[in-house]
Amino acid sequence: MTRHLETVKPRNVEIKGELGESILKLIVAFLFIAVGTINLAAQEEAPIGEWIVLGNSFALHNITSFWWGNWGMAASRRDSDFCHVLNERISKWQNKEPVLSCYNIADWERDHGSEEQIHKVAALLSGREALIVIRVGECVNDTKNYEEDFETLIDSLRLRNPQAKIFV
Repeated sequence: MTRHLETVKPRNVEIKGELGESILKLIVAFLFIAVGTINLAAQEEAPIGEWIVLGNSFALHNITSFWWGNWGMAASRRDSDFCHVLNERISKWQNKEPVLSCYNIADWERDHGSEEQIHKVAALLSGREALIVIRVGECVNDTKNYEEDFETLIDSLRLRNPQAKIFV
């Protein structure tokens, strides 16, 4: 049986105070646990050869004066960040390590109405990915037209790679 997830549309959410931050941390922890319990073996599809994660600093952050690794900032080591944990789970499921590409598209989040940013993100795809994972939202400064711009981004990715499954 093939399972399909519906696209979840972003909503304006305001997190205030320590309680709000605690709730947000709990939600993030739940999502990491949920990723670990997805039964990928139940899918009847071909193994994933290539896949891509389009995210922000949770997915990838370059070394800077305040960050010491070339991996997602939610982890203390490269092999424990979002992209690499999920890649390990996919590898175990299919007994073969897929080719992972991981990119920080926070510039698109900050300037999501820009056609230039849309083209830059779409150009990151090789066209051979079986799976596209989009993990964004924290770097959005202006939510005006965000939903429409997000749909435009997804449409541009589908044009570049129509056979890929897109997970948001």
